[in-house]
Amino acid sequence: DAQLTLTDFPLSLLQSVMNLFPYSSQKVQSSGTGSPGGLLNPMSHVGGLSGIGSSQPQNDDIVSGNLYVNAALGGSATTPQGNINFQVLDGSLRNAKLSRAEANAAVTSDQRFTFNINLQPASGPGHVKLMGSTPFKYSFRKNAAIQGKKQGTGSEGSDHIEIDAAVKDNGMLLVSSLWPQVIWQSGSADIAMQVRGTSAEPSISGVAHVNRASVSSPWLTRRLSGLGATVRLQNNMLHVDAFDGKIGRKGFIKINGFLPLEDKYATLELADQGDKASNSSSSKT
Repeated sequence: DAQLTLTDFPLSLLQSVMNLFPYSSQKVQSSGTGSPGGLLNPMSHVGGLSGIGSSQPQNDDIVSGNLYVNAALGGSATTPQGNINFQVLDGSLRNAKLSRAEANAAVTSDQRFTFNINLQPASGPGHVKLMGSTPFKYSFRKNAAIQGKKQGTGSEGSDHIEIDAAVKDNGMLLVSSLWPQVIWQSGSADIAMQVRGTSAEPSISGVAHVNRASVSSPWLTRRLSGLGATVRLQNNMLHVDAFDGKIGRKGFIKINGFLPLEDKYATLELADQGDKASNSSSSKT
């Protein structure tokens, strides 16, 4: 039984530690399709696109403001429970100021980890929201944790994950502040993503609608304007139904089609070839 309260803590004191996170996550993302980083960066599974979203500016203040924390811990050593609330006042993500930044998380009695994050930009209407529920398999007793991994904990559905993310309009300013390769300047956006399944076999789906957007990027010599796009994620496949925009006065870009987010098709093809070779050898014998 413990409680923690933190008030008016300047996040700038943690900046030197937070600057390490993007680079440590690159190592996780490069470890293969079975790593947690693959879920956080789905494009890492697509051939030729593994570098997208992986680089971040060095020595850059990611987040600033004053942090307030209230936390409570209870339960037992084998089945801990607790909840925590984070709130940032006068905050900003790089150069994007926040009108609201709040997060709540809890470990429930049935050993689930739940979380809810809500970010709102100060520049206008919009938001970034992230909420979900995942398995929580941890114990303060080492032997109990090892036994739980061997025998499994909870019911068959306890390994189910449920994560929802939503970005609306000026919330894109907050997204682009964390992903500086794409700088959102104006326009409307409505993005919703869901992750379901299990931690071993997650399924990602969602849809993104963008209208009359203006975007700049170091990949483009001129600004991309008048962008209209509809992109879907379905059964771990990326579908581009429409992607049209203007580059400069005479240039334009248009994309449509689909792309797998993992190499399961190549794996299946290799397995099928292996079976055929095995059958052929057996028949000759």
